[in-house]
Amino acid sequence: MRRIARNFGHVFSAGSTLSPSESLQSTFTNDSEAQKKADLSSSSLAELQAPATGPLCEVCSDIDFHTILRDGVSQHNPVPYDLLTSVLERAASPGRCAFCSLVGDLIRRVWLLDTPECAGVDLSGITLSLFAITCGHVLGPPPQSEEDERDAAHRIHVEFSRRPAEIGRAAGKTSKTLSLEVQLMQEDAHAFGRERVLHGRRVGDVVDMELVKTWARICKTQHGERCRAPWWAASALREDLPKEVRVLDVQKLMLVPASTPVGYRYLALSYVWGSPDICNHGSYWTTSANLEERMSKEGSVLHEKLPAAITDAILTTRTLGERYLWIDALCIAQDSWDDKKIQINVMDRIFLRAAITIFATSSASSGVVSSAAAPLPGLRPGTREVAQKVRVVKGLHLCTPLPRAPEALSQTTWNTRGWTYQEMMLATRRLVFTPDQVFFQCFED
Repeated sequence: MRRIARNFGHVFSAGSTLSPSESLQSTFTNDSEAQKKADLSSSSLAELQAPATGPLCEVCSDIDFHTILRDGVSQHNPVPYDLLTSVLERAASPGRCAFCSLVGDLIRRVWLLDTPECAGVDLSGITLSLFAITCGHVLGPPPQSEEDERDAAHRIHVEFSRRPAEIGRAAGKTSKTLSLEVQLMQEDAHAFGRERVLHGRRVGDVVDMELVKTWARICKTQHGERCRAPWWAASALREDLPKEVRVLDVQKLMLVPASTPVGYRYLALSYVWGSPDICNHGSYWTTSANLEERMSKEGSVLHEKLPAAITDAILTTRTLGERYLWIDALCIAQDSWDDKKIQINVMDRIFLRAAITIFATSSASSGVVSSAAAPLPGLRPGTREVAQKVRVVKGLHLCTPLPRAPEALSQTTWNTRGWTYQEMMLATRRLVFTPDQVFFQCFED
């Protein structure tokens, strides 16, 4: 499983549900326009407001960052940096060094130095050095020569002489990667003749859905059957879904048989319901009493309050140019054991057949911890706060990457549920909204 790309940005979710009297159609239209404007304004403002350069300490002033990022540096012959304790001290001092502040903040986060488990760890005598290796290539083979290697995008790695055992044990509990990396922002990639796509991207108040559509299009057009129908799912995909399986038509806002979309093309939602009071005591569920109406009347799904996660999943589906969405609370009659039994028995096929599965993992900062009431962070303006650490070092905009998917997911309630783990394993294409950023994942290596 390989991440095609990442939407870099620090996310804190917050929001509310829609009431039945609000027009979901109007909300979708207005939010889409606001999202486009926010994407454009945040990108341009971020570059215009960036400082010309940041202060550097004596040590960092002697480091040739341009050469490191242009040509790379072998891990076997790294550039000496300094003692870890000295870097942390400079990172915390007034008028702090721009590069030391990046590295210091990065080490504090990755090594969990501000947690009770690691706060008193002995860091004395640990030395740091820098090397730079390629972080990827654009639709081409890996470099075949040293000259090709120099033309690839490089990322700075911070190497340490030793790592206290306490840090490794603590990180293992949170699925935290212990690699220490600093990357060049994409607005400076041209200075090295490199592609912007392999470098750090500035993120605004909302998710760049045009970029998400690009990720999905790359997978669909270039990976094809390798991601749509992996070999281990071939037998399950050969069987049709039972006639009782339904999907939501996000245009008509009614339920239709899953066989309605050509080739069963639909998206699916994976989320945590939350407690009864948080999810309106199931007032929006499909039941035996309203199933017939929801299968025959346009707009019937909007007669009850829809939680934010479901509303946002509908918006995401429409924004991606798709029409159908499978959501358990809406597509299964929740008071019918017979209906539940039929669909639970084919749950593997439901998620395997989904063109993309949307994962709503939520976060504690949303105020509604990991529940259907928590919005998809960053989908709508005002539902996340960007806290991207960018510093200007010798005229170059540098940043530290945000947590990768396993680390981001490990901190969510969503990650503690057995059924959500199964849904993750069955999904062939994943659009994962985490507390920090958005990931697109597929099966192509």
